[in-house]
Amino acid sequence: MKRYRWPSANLIALCSLLWLGVVASGCIYPDDEVCPIDTVRDPSGQCVLGCNTNDDCSGDRICQQVVCVKAPCYGICGNPECKSHDQCGKDAYCDADTNTCKKLGYCDVAKDCYGQPLVTILCIGEFSCNNHSCDFHCGTSTCAPIKDGDFGDCDMVMGYGWNGTSCATISGCGCNDSDPACSRIYPTLEECQKATSICVPQKKLKWYTTCGYPVCGPDATSLGIDKCQNGEKAGDPCSVESASCDAGLGCGAYLVCASEDPKSHGCPISQRRFKTEIHYVTSDGLQSLYRDALGIKLATYRYKGRDATQPKKLGFIIDDLTTNVPVNSKRERVDLYGYTSMAVAGLQVQARQLERLRQQIEALQRDIARLRQPRLTCGQ
Repeated sequence: MKRYRWPSANLIALCSLLWLGVVASGCIYPDDEVCPIDTVRDPSGQCVLGCNTNDDCSGDRICQQVVCVKAPCYGICGNPECKSHDQCGKDAYCDADTNTCKKLGYCDVAKDCYGQPLVTILCIGEFSCNNHSCDFHCGTSTCAPIKDGDFGDCDMVMGYGWNGTSCATISGCGCNDSDPACSRIYPTLEECQKATSICVPQKKLKWYTTCGYPVCGPDATSLGIDKCQNGEKAGDPCSVESASCDAGLGCGAYLVCASEDPKSHGCPISQRRFKTEIHYVTSDGLQSLYRDALGIKLATYRYKGRDATQPKKLGFIIDDLTTNVPVNSKRERVDLYGYTSMAVAGLQVQARQLERLRQQIEALQRDIARLRQPRLTCGQ
């Protein structure tokens, strides 16, 4: 295996860094070949140019962060596997055809732009690919929708045309060659699909319910979401994408205008793959949380300006707390995850205490049983 020779001064510095547990750029352990400065070893073992952002990578590849044992730390350009856009990070998306992460907005041809979460499309139009960058344009004649009745109220099948969503049969009384719409009638379904492959289907917007809180908390109105004014309910059509309103669903859930159910990707996101900097609470940490939980003073109360005939609430007053665990960073709202986790910490501490007591009781019972056994006396 090829070895790089190090000047004696550098060798001393390298050994010092290794003893300190720090590995500098271009330095790795003696059993491995050294990669040049600004490069990183890829999964195949080759030294390749490192990256800091997606812009450093060619084509549709993205900059993947790696486990870093060097300083500075570089990523590797590639297309990692994925199942959702969230797994690909900023400025990247999950390609549904290949299930790999790709650079957002990159294209070789216009067709590459479809399926990327680039824009909220509110018009009929098409993408174009300019200098490997996706651009969307409204008002293309190719994608203008055609529907039955546009060519007269007759049942004659004229061919196939784009109806705003897909290619479908078009009926009418015939076509006048001077009508530019006639050029968008195709004799076969295959020809229609090929000609309109660049068209983006019109979104069918309707109201969906959001996930809400995993543990019931304030209603959606308290989060700055206005109450619904026109009797909106889940499943009704809507016109403004991303609009929202509080329909009194409770537990923090509200209505949102969208083309797909926001709950279709699962709620809430609590899996390990969505989190970072995970540290499990130690025994001392559990004890500290337990003491903080014991110090919380419970109270019953009513909110100012609310109906006095309604039952009182049960909870705590943030001003009384000496810990920040069950509240948000501004100490204005309750963090229900933190509050519930404090209670779980208390249960775990008490469970361990009860287990120790159980073991002590069993030991005492064995000692008592031994003491109660008859003893032999002199002469027996």
